Amino acid sequence: MRALDEVGQCARVWHIESVTLDGISSVRRAIPVRVSTLPGIKTSTPIHSIDVGRQTIFFCPDRLMVYDQRRYGAVAYRDLQVKLSTIAFTENEWVPSDAEVTGYRWRFETVAGNPDRRYRDNIQYPVCRYGLLEFSSESGLREWIMLSHPGPAGNLLIALEEMKRVLPGGLPGK
Repeated sequence: MRALDEVGQCARVWHIESVTLDGISSVRRAIPVRVSTLPGIKTSTPIHSIDVGRQTIFFCPDRLMVYDQRRYGAVAYRDLQVKLSTIAFTENEWVPSDAEVTGYRWRFETVAGNPDRRYRDNIQYPVCRYGLLEFSSESGLREWIMLSHPGPAGNLLIALEEMKRVLPGGLPGK
């Protein structure tokens, strides 16, 4: 829960709605990370959730529950693959307060990275170092979450790996 609280305290968290072969596209949507209730299920402990497009991922004590507005799917922590990376993202919106700006790019550049003088109103965009988490499972879960600060992403990865280590085997029937 502490690692998810840290993720929620990032100045900005985005769901990446499309990924291209050469990396991340700029199709992203700001999302909340919050403590919430599972529709139709009563729990005795607080449950963190992340909205990812048409689905919501709930981080339950023993597994992930993935809700798609009609039904639930479950992913045991043991069956969850999480990859962490940092990316250099050219920011065309406002720079979050906890983001690290690593450089700048021109909107229109030459091959050498210099401003293309054919464009009079050529502006520079900041390049930020963001954390990127990819959640996937053999059952079909595949979601990308980008964080304005990579530190909490690393802490969440460590916490999820610990969940795999301490929880018994996968879901019943596996």
